[in-house]
Amino acid sequence: MAVSTFKKHLLVALAGLGMLALELGRWRPAPRLSGQAALFALALLVKESALMLPALPAAAALAGLAPRRPRRERALLAALLAAAALAYALWRAAVAPRLVPALEGGLAAHLATSGKCLLWYLRELILPLSLCQEQSLSPVREALSRDGALVALGLWAAGAALVRLWRRDRLLGLSAAWTLASLAPFLNLFPYLSVSLVANRYLYLASAGFALGVARAAQLWGARVPRAMAAAAGAVAVLYAGQASAQLARYSDPVELWTRTVRCAPGNPRAELGLGVALNERGKSEEAAAHFRRALELAPSGYGRWGALQLAVLESDAGRQEKARALAAVGEPALPAVAQGIIGMTFMREGRFREAVPRLGYAIKFSPQLAELRVLLGQCHHALGEHDKAAALWRESLEIPSARARAELLLAELARERARKERRAKR
Repeated sequence: MAVSTFKKHLLVALAGLGMLALELGRWRPAPRLSGQAALFALALLVKESALMLPALPAAAALAGLAPRRPRRERALLAALLAAAALAYALWRAAVAPRLVPALEGGLAAHLATSGKCLLWYLRELILPLSLCQEQSLSPVREALSRDGALVALGLWAAGAALVRLWRRDRLLGLSAAWTLASLAPFLNLFPYLSVSLVANRYLYLASAGFALGVARAAQLWGARVPRAMAAAAGAVAVLYAGQASAQLARYSDPVELWTRTVRCAPGNPRAELGLGVALNERGKSEEAAAHFRRALELAPSGYGRWGALQLAVLESDAGRQEKARALAAVGEPALPAVAQGIIGMTFMREGRFREAVPRLGYAIKFSPQLAELRVLLGQCHHALGEHDKAAALWRESLEIPSARARAELLLAELARERARKERRAKR
C-alpha cells in the first residue's frame, strides 16, 4: 500500500493515531496490547519514522490523559514495542546498502557521528538556510578528536537546555522531547538506513515539536516583551517565506534543482541519479550518462544500480544491445521487473522475438507501471505471426496515454494487413 499510494507519512500517522486511540480508550489488556504492537509493526514496514510512535502512548500516560493501568501492563507494552523496534533496526542494518563500512572508527566514533547528525538537525530547525534535496555531512572518524570534542560539547549544551526547559515548563519539555524522538530514526544510530546521513526532509515530524515549543515560549515570555516578540515573529515569517519561495522556484526547473543538489551533496548517488534523469528528459543523453555512471561508481551495490538501469536504456537506444544487457543485469537486484523489461527490449531490437516475449511479459506482470511495454510485447507477437495476441495487447495499450498513439498506428497497420489478405484470398 505504501508503494502504490506513495503516502507513507499518512499511513504512519494513521498507525500512530490508532495506537493513541487504543491507549486512551478503555480496552481490555489483550486487544489493546496486541493492537498497539501490530499497528507499530505495520507502520515500521511502511517507513522508518514509525520508530518514534511509541512516544505517543508514553506521552499520553505521562500527561495523565490515559486511564491508569498496572505497571505490569505498561512493562509488557514497552517490551513488545522494544522487541519490534529492535528486530526492525537489525533487519534494516543488515539489508540497507552502506556507502561506507558500518561503525567505521569504532562504536564511539559512530555514536559521535549520530550526535553530529542531531546537532545538524537542531541547527536547521532554528536557521533553515540551506534547503536541499540531499545534504552532505562528514562522519566523525575518531571519537578522540577535535570533531568529536565539538560534538560532545554541543550535546552537553543541548542536554542542559532540555533539562532546563523541562524544569521551566512541562509543555516546553514535552515539545523538546517530541523533537528529539522524531529525529531519533534519522540519526544513523543503526548504520546507514538512508542514502544520506542528514536531509532537510527528515525534519517534517520534528518541526511540529519545535513549533509547539516556540508557541509555548511565546505564551510564557511574550507578555513581558510583546513588541520584541512580535518583531521576532515577523522576522521569522519573512525568513521562512523567502526560503519557501526560493525552494518552490527551484522545483520548477528539475535540472536546476538537481544541479544544486549535487553541489549540496557531492558524492551522493541519489543526487547524481536525479540530475542524470533530469538531463536525460531534456535530451542531453551524454551528460546524463556521465551522472548515471557516477551514481553507479558511488554505490555499485546500492542506489547506483538504478543508474545502471538508466545507462542500459541509453546503450540500447544507441544500438549497443549486449552492453545494455550487461548493465541491466547489474541493476536487476534493485528493480528486477525493470531490468527484465530492458533485456526484453534489447532482444526485440535484435530480432530475437521469442527470447524477448517472456522477459517483457515478466516486466508487465510484476511492475504495472511498465504497461507501455505492452506495445513492444505486441510487436513481438506480431513478428511471430501471433496477430490476435498482438491486437489484444495493443487494444489494452489504448488506455495508456503515453502509448495510445503508437498502439493506434499499429492497430491500423494490422487492420490494413488483414484487409490485404482478405482481398488476396477473394481473388
